[in-house]
Amino acid sequence: MVAPTFSADPIDLHAFGILACGIGEADAFYVADYGDGMLVAVLTGDLVSSGWQPDHQRALLVFP
Repeated sequence: MVAPTFSADPIDLHAFGILACGIGEADAFYVADYGDGMLVAVLTGDLVSSGWQPDHQRALLVFP
């Protein structure tokens, strides 16, 4: 069995992750580099979604 491959930019991989999260209603995605290629993994669960903090005020503390 031969698996087809294609070259993709890092931006393309993030776009795939965003699309996969939207289609699969996932909470997050992770792009993993394993040397010979890249893997886009989608994550779901309470632990993942509990890490989300929509507090934009933190940016003012980090980037004064």
